[in-house]
Amino acid sequence: MECCNRLCIYEENGSCCLDEIDLNEFGLCGQCITISIDEITLKKLKKKTRERISAAEEISGI
Repeated sequence: MECCNRLCIYEENGSCCLDEIDLNEFGLCGQCITISIDEITLKKLKKKTRERISAAEEISGI
C-alpha cells in the first residue's frame, strides 16, 4: 500500500509496512505515528539536502 508520509514510522520506501490500516473521516491513516525532529536537527537536514541538490545540479549542468 502506497504511503507518502516520510515521517511516519510505518513508511518504508514509499510504502506502508502494515498489513491493514484504517482511514479516518479525512482519508488519513489512523495508524500513522510521526517522528518528531527537533528544530536543530531539522535545520541541519534541510541544509544538507539543499547542498546535495545544489551539487547534483552542478553535476548535471542544471
